[in-house]
Amino acid sequence: MSDKIDAGEQEIILTVKSGIVTALDRFIASEGHGQSRAEATEGILRSWLIERGFAQPQDDGDEGRRPEELNAANDD
Repeated sequence: MSDKIDAGEQEIILTVKSGIVTALDRFIASEGHGQSRAEATEGILRSWLIERGFAQPQDDGDEGRRPEELNAANDD
């Protein structure tokens, strides 16, 4: 994500406890591949919404799962 907000995006400001930020930073170091906190948070939220049926992969133009999201449980 860039600092600019594109026409199809909306800004959400989120305040969380320090333990959540620490866990997010651990996730980024382990699986985030250099993502910013905003990018990682968006990816985590997007995956959660798709897994629970609240969003579809095509909702934002992306198709399918990212390679790091693939596992035996979601092998359709």
